[in-house]
Formats: sequence, C-alpha cells, structure tokens
Amino acid sequence: MLSTGELAAIQAEAALLLPDTAEIQRPTAGAQDGMGGTTMAWQTVATVPCAVGPRPYRPDESVVAAQLGTQAAWIVLLPVGTDVQPQDRIVVGPSTFEVAAPLGPRTWEFVREIACVQVL
Repeated sequence: MLSTGELAAIQAEAALLLPDTAEIQRPTAGAQDGMGGTTMAWQTVATVPCAVGPRPYRPDESVVAAQLGTQAAWIVLLPVGTDVQPQDRIVVGPSTFEVAAPLGPRTWEFVREIACVQVL
C-alpha cells in the first residue's frame, strides 16, 4: 500500500513527464446575437502540462464507447486534480479536443485521464 506521501511523490514525478501544454476551456455566454439570444464563447479556466495520444479500446468502458461513437478517440493526460468537466474542451497547440468523459479517479491516480474526440 502506498502512503499519502509516496502517492504525492509519484504524482509529482508523473506531472514532469507531460511534455505539452493544454488550455482547459469552458463554455460561457458571450455577446448578444441581436436575435434575443447570446453567442457561446470559450473561456480558458486552466493551463496545465499534458500529453496526448490515441486512446486504446477498453471493452469494459461501454459508456465511454457510446459517447465516443464512431469518432476517433484520443486520451489527454493531465496532472491529478485538474478540473475538467464533460462540457469542456482542451486545446493543445493547434489541436482542439472535445471532452467525452473524464475517466477515473482510480484508487491510485497518477495522472488524470480524459477521453476526447478531436474537433476537425
């Protein structure tokens, strides 16, 4: 069993292995659209280290598979404790990903796993 200190040390080391930078963006009401409504705007709520790669298929996660549908699945790894909501999007360099499902947390979470689809 890992102690709290050991787990924190592993999480800190794992965060050092995330080579890219992600902007976590959340939808907010934007400007008036002139027709009684508002446009949607994206506000950056956090900038954190990350890693992005293709998401392996895991047959035990049927709910996530249903959310992803036939779209190409990606996994974005973030530091533990990063606040990511299902309506958010993640921008990494020129690529934008819609959050399909934050995965976990697991008993021992070393990084935060987010299942995503790429916005083309």
